[in-house]
Amino acid sequence: MRVSTLSALWVIVVAVFAWSQQQQVYIDVVYLKDGSIVRGIIIEQVPGQTIKVETADGSVFVFKVEQIVKLAKEKRAVEIAAPSTVEDKEEDKGRQEETKQQLMLMIRDRAFFQDDGQMQMNTLAQTLSEPDRYFLYSTNKKEDGFLGFILNLLLPSVGSWVQGDYVSALVQDAAYVLGGLAYAFAPNPIDLIGATAVAAAYIVGLITPWTFEGSWNRKLADGLGVYLVFFEQGGQTRALAAANTAWPHRSAAVSRGISLITLRY
Repeated sequence: MRVSTLSALWVIVVAVFAWSQQQQVYIDVVYLKDGSIVRGIIIEQVPGQTIKVETADGSVFVFKVEQIVKLAKEKRAVEIAAPSTVEDKEEDKGRQEETKQQLMLMIRDRAFFQDDGQMQMNTLAQTLSEPDRYFLYSTNKKEDGFLGFILNLLLPSVGSWVQGDYVSALVQDAAYVLGGLAYAFAPNPIDLIGATAVAAAYIVGLITPWTFEGSWNRKLADGLGVYLVFFEQGGQTRALAAANTAWPHRSAAVSRGISLITLRY
């Protein structure tokens, strides 16, 4: 009887151990030279040229060998979620909506331009799903660089004010006013310095709409924890926010020879 009991306990221990091993999976880890770490499954590898990685959200990335520092395996436990009730789901939905409102207020206040604010935003954003984070990014990113350029070309500094680049707009206006006064009333060579200041302010006004748009979008992406993937097509480098809904035709794009060259966190 005692032997039977011990045998039964041994069978239970072995079964539990085997079950626990089944709850763990190995994933591929790609370490890039820019410091990024990409986790997923390597689905294709061309020796000496490229590797193709599929992440947990279904995104497919292609990296050149020269971008990669090393490849590794990582054991990850599969979490078994407890059944959730309707009340739990409603409560969770309410918390997510509250988090979205907090993030919207922080975006309005430009918290992501400061390191502390960016960290606070990122902590909040991690509680949201990736599609929700991408939605916040896509609805608040800037795409008005061309408008700012045209306005500053025709009406100096106006484009920067419209964009919300208030620091640049103030610097431009100060250069226009002080440089204009120096050119009009100051003796030589101060008048030439004034004219140079006005010309420099005008040139800066044609550049800053593009740099401000890029800086805004990068810092916003960092604050929301959205990946910006830079890819090369036809000699031009472009940025793309990677999420489940960000690029529905990404696999087709990869098959057309688009090379993903940078993954930014």
